[in-house]
Amino acid sequence: MGQSDLGFRPLIAFLVLESFPSVAPTQDSVHRLLRFGAYEADLRNCELRKFGVKLKLQDQPFQVLSILLERPGDLITREELHQKIWPADTFVDFDDCLNKAVAKLRGALNDDPNNPQFIETVPRRGYRFLYPVQAVSKDAGLPTAKVVATDNTNTSAPALTAVSVPDTTTSSPLMRFRRGRLTVICILSLIVIGAIVVWKRFSAVRPNPVPTSPAITAAKARRSFAVLEFRNLSGRREADWLSTAISQMLNTELASGGQLRAVRAEDVMRVKAETSLPANDSLPKETLGILRNNLGADMVVLGSYTSLGNNSNSQLRIDIRIQDTKNGTTLDSFAVTGTGSKLFDLISDAGARLRSGLDVREISAIEAGEVHSAMPSNPLAVEYYSLGLQRLRTFDALAAKELLQKAANADPAFPLVHSAIASAWSALGYDASALLEARKAFDLSAGLSREDRMWVEAQYRESSKQWTEAEKLYQALFELHPDDLEYGLRLARVQIATGQGKNALATSHLLEQQSPQGNQDVRVDLMQAAANKSIADYKGELEVAERAAHKAEAQGARLLQAEAVLLEASACNILGENSKSLELSEQARQMYESVGYSNGVAQALHNMGNVLRDQGELTKSQKMHEQALAIRRKLGNQKGVAQSLGSIANVYMEQRKLAQAQSFYASSAVIWRKIEDKRGLAITLDNTGIIFSLQGRPAAASVVWQKSLALWREIGDRDGEGFVLLNLGVATYENGNLALAKQQLTEALEIARQLMDKYHIERAEEALAPVLLAEGDFAGTRTAYQEALKLSGELGAEDGVNMNRMHLAELAIEEGQPAGTEAQLRNIAEQFHTEKQTDGEAEAYQALTDTFLAQGKVEEARKALEQAKKIAASTQDSMIPLQFAIRTARIEAASGDVQLAHTILKGVLTKARAKGYLGVELDARSALIEAEVFHGNMKVGCVLLSGLQRDAAKTGFAATHVVSAAAGKCR
Repeated sequence: MGQSDLGFRPLIAFLVLESFPSVAPTQDSVHRLLRFGAYEADLRNCELRKFGVKLKLQDQPFQVLSILLERPGDLITREELHQKIWPADTFVDFDDCLNKAVAKLRGALNDDPNNPQFIETVPRRGYRFLYPVQAVSKDAGLPTAKVVATDNTNTSAPALTAVSVPDTTTSSPLMRFRRGRLTVICILSLIVIGAIVVWKRFSAVRPNPVPTSPAITAAKARRSFAVLEFRNLSGRREADWLSTAISQMLNTELASGGQLRAVRAEDVMRVKAETSLPANDSLPKETLGILRNNLGADMVVLGSYTSLGNNSNSQLRIDIRIQDTKNGTTLDSFAVTGTGSKLFDLISDAGARLRSGLDVREISAIEAGEVHSAMPSNPLAVEYYSLGLQRLRTFDALAAKELLQKAANADPAFPLVHSAIASAWSALGYDASALLEARKAFDLSAGLSREDRMWVEAQYRESSKQWTEAEKLYQALFELHPDDLEYGLRLARVQIATGQGKNALATSHLLEQQSPQGNQDVRVDLMQAAANKSIADYKGELEVAERAAHKAEAQGARLLQAEAVLLEASACNILGENSKSLELSEQARQMYESVGYSNGVAQALHNMGNVLRDQGELTKSQKMHEQALAIRRKLGNQKGVAQSLGSIANVYMEQRKLAQAQSFYASSAVIWRKIEDKRGLAITLDNTGIIFSLQGRPAAASVVWQKSLALWREIGDRDGEGFVLLNLGVATYENGNLALAKQQLTEALEIARQLMDKYHIERAEEALAPVLLAEGDFAGTRTAYQEALKLSGELGAEDGVNMNRMHLAELAIEEGQPAGTEAQLRNIAEQFHTEKQTDGEAEAYQALTDTFLAQGKVEEARKALEQAKKIAASTQDSMIPLQFAIRTARIEAASGDVQLAHTILKGVLTKARAKGYLGVELDARSALIEAEVFHGNMKVGCVLLSGLQRDAAKTGFAATHVVSAAAGKCR
């Protein structure tokens, strides 16, 4: 094979590429800027910029970019590019020049051709630009054209969102083989970060492209306001509820008509917890500046109240002030007085006064009716609703639920109280109960404003997993008010939930560009990090999370900083930087503790427990999970409790304390069933099946996994389906059904490829390799292990790299080529030892045993096997002792004690047949043949060989190297 066959081209083509003049810009392109994500293309000056910084890009790559940008989403053929960039009288190696131009362009955009964000290659036809593109006014710096978006569908791993969402769980099979044997390490626990949660995709719902019409146009930013809590000057705690009531009502009153943008009360409470706002009727300019930066508020409304009695007829005075956050001036200051029973009227009067001073039109009669529909209808409901909201916003969902339920009892027809109850149930992990309340809110929402009705319905559709409808509603809200970040964040969250990670990235970039506070709002960065995580771009996740953490620190936004730091920790853990991940998780824990967010503290402890488990610090890991469990029980967070129980079970699984692990999984399953969380239950069944497998109960494991598989398919989670198929395939292989095992593992591999999930592709390739080896397909086996090795390296998974290197060494031994494997296996064993990966270390010493036996180094083999036994002394995996026994028999036979080898192997055969381990049975019979043919009675060995060949042929197992050598002797 020559160099040209390997894809090399003469250097002259590169020189030609650099030397040709550029094509003059078209009339349409003059004075134009096109923006996509963080990039801007200046078509007049032929410049590409990222965040305003000019990038180095030659003429022809820029010409390719400009042509693609003019028609985003369309296929631009290679012929069209040829005609536009290289005239007919230009003689160049066109294919090579174009390939290099596109490669340089991708380099400038940091775009991966295998997982493109910007430029998609359509094989043998051309290219398509995937990202939404905006025409930008150079003077105004704002978008002036429609957003053009394409179907950037990506269905890879789950993601974190920067807004509070229902908890859910993640699972990952950690499978390791040796000569067909599965060593299963526990499934990774759920990753939930404070108010941010891992969302898995529901791939049965086909992701939709970001709509192109109606377009999200440039945001004409409305003036924004934040209503702070009012101070209680009466000195009576029983009047505290009025603080939240007045703030909530004023928020609703001023937002009516959509002329002003209201900052959500949840964000105001977050900033209050982070910055310790002074309890004054007027704020200094410095404090107002903090509120402007952290909330994007142009104005703040604040004040105090005095209630002179305990009944509804008591006098009430409310003092109100509105201040400009930019210059610190007071825009208006006044008081309204009346009785408590007239609270609605007092707020209405105050709203009219404030609107008049701000030159905002009066609301219509219809809008006034919508305002009343957004408030409880009687004083008792107002009191309980206000108290419940206050508890919900200070992270006490358990108390909030009880108070809000009392409000609902007092005013059953009030829709927003049911929305609040749904949020409380969701925070406690009861998704089914949350859905019932969300449906009540939707059914009762007819009297609300159009915007509020859409908001309530979107939350209901999201709760009921009606993803397409939820996405359309959030999209419509985002189009209605592009200056409201919350709508864009919710849209991105749904896109992540449905596997549209790249569309979520596009949405987050739109938020940066379109919303007035988008560039400064940390939540947008957190959403970008979550979107990167969902497409398995962990380096991108880490980069954006670091940026978010620095930005939050500068703003004094400690809650958001903690979320960002925990996202950093998660990315570091996946990228193999465990020590840094542990350090970052501890930092996040301290931040959450400083602002009193106990759920966040629990999640940080949960993360630390997972990292410590990965480091082999199992006692410390268990302690962390137990601390998280105690906090979650105190908070009443049932989903969190179930997660922590599962994590403790995972630690017991690592310790091979299978009875304890099974007990904790059973307790976890009880809660998942109680809160009707099918996904959490599916994961628990997955782990229970692993317990049964390790206990030598493959039939029981298969039954449990079939139940789990049915649940994954019911909820439409392809990732979970692929995970269970992996374990089922391994169990089926161990039971000797090669055809079915290959079918299950191939299906698992195909699912992982469809989801573009490198982690599970690696696992599936590694799981499929022993099946191919059993069929005698050495080339296919090597290809599978090499692909798994490559993916492990790309993922930064050192344990996977070492494991697949070891498998390739084992394959060389199996092929009768042990030379050179000894040093490699010793190195791998040392690395496993350093990383405290005892399963891997023990398996490496078993492989060393095999290479020594293959080279006739019997005593070295004996020592290596003793080391393997010592490392795996506490194992409860029923198959490992059988593997040790087979190797012991081979060593004894090679030492001359064929009778002892016979005795050992007969015992192995009895146990393997009892448990249905066909692969182990065939290994034992091969060892028996080896003992007789090479060290004992050849005639007996040849008879045994004939029987083995006959039985193996029936099941599809091919002859091993040892058996083939024995067959050569028997001819």
